[in-house]
Amino acid sequence: MNLITDDWRLKLLAVGLAVLMLGAVAFSQNPPTVGSLKVPVHYTTPPNLILVNPPTSITVSYSGLAETIKNVNTDNTFATVDATHANPGAAVTLAVKVTTISGVSVQNVPPIVVNVDTLKSKDLAVQVTAHTASEQRFCVHTLERLPAETIDRIEELSDDDGRAGAELVARAFDAMADMLADAEEELGRIDAIAGDGDHGRGMVKGSSAAREAAARAVADGAGQGSVLTAAGRQWAAKAGGTSGVLWGAMLSALGARLGDRGRPDSGTVAAGMRDGYDALIQLGGASPGDKTMLDALLPFVEELERRVSDGEPWQDAWRAAADIATDAARATADLRPRIGRARPLAERSIGTPDAGATSLAMCACTVANCFVLTAKGDS
Repeated sequence: MNLITDDWRLKLLAVGLAVLMLGAVAFSQNPPTVGSLKVPVHYTTPPNLILVNPPTSITVSYSGLAETIKNVNTDNTFATVDATHANPGAAVTLAVKVTTISGVSVQNVPPIVVNVDTLKSKDLAVQVTAHTASEQRFCVHTLERLPAETIDRIEELSDDDGRAGAELVARAFDAMADMLADAEEELGRIDAIAGDGDHGRGMVKGSSAAREAAARAVADGAGQGSVLTAAGRQWAAKAGGTSGVLWGAMLSALGARLGDRGRPDSGTVAAGMRDGYDALIQLGGASPGDKTMLDALLPFVEELERRVSDGEPWQDAWRAAADIATDAARATADLRPRIGRARPLAERSIGTPDAGATSLAMCACTVANCFVLTAKGDS
């Protein structure tokens, strides 16, 4: 007993110092760390309102232990904005809520400021697209609800060439939606090797929403740029997941480059696809070689740019670039995923192509088949 009680204060101090030293060693190997990440923003709006050009992403700052921080990515970190109680007006402030993994603290996120407008309905003639009887499929395009001021001005923003281009773009979305519906099961199978198997379903939902939005924009008299932007917005809203947001960003960037007036030349089309690629780089946080859709998109864009620079019409260049994208998508089977949900199962993924790269190449080939160059140079 004396061994315990003698000099007990000194012994207690020694135990306390030992605990502190162990804590210091632990923190030196797993220190508190801060980081930042650009994440997509998901909006909830009431049926009678629309947010005018809201930001699609924000940069989030966070802190936590180093071992935990390294697991933060766009698959487990989400930003949401609830606008269900917003009132119409200019410069409306809306709070942003960010959720991420346990053990990570998100620093204060500033609110976003957007214009909020009411929705106005416009009656449109219903267009029914009928396919062959064996396909047992049809599509009905109905009305779209747009900001009141937009419906009044949209036809003034386009011209005959822009509206003709819009019809071609809508035709391409029709073809992509049909193709992806047929490929849904296979894309899901590929994604399930090292993911959650929902890529096929997401692409079907996104392309179907884009098809409907494109048809509505065409009926309202929009040009090709506005059709692409409307389709991209709905693709991002309905597809779910990161890939939906990325497709939305790519289509919106392409639409901004093409515009609503005149017929875009080959250089403009190539530049629009480069804009789309750049938008994905800035938004998604991935790089070529990470086993994502970028591994098919970059070779596609580079081949398209090279051929257009050599004087080829964009329709011919697109077809050749789509073949390159297809080969590049197949080659992703040799890559190891470095980001996203497939990263923890990287070994299992080897030998299987990336689902996102595969679907992008399939869409590129489908679009190529929609645009046939005639002897007059028209498609």
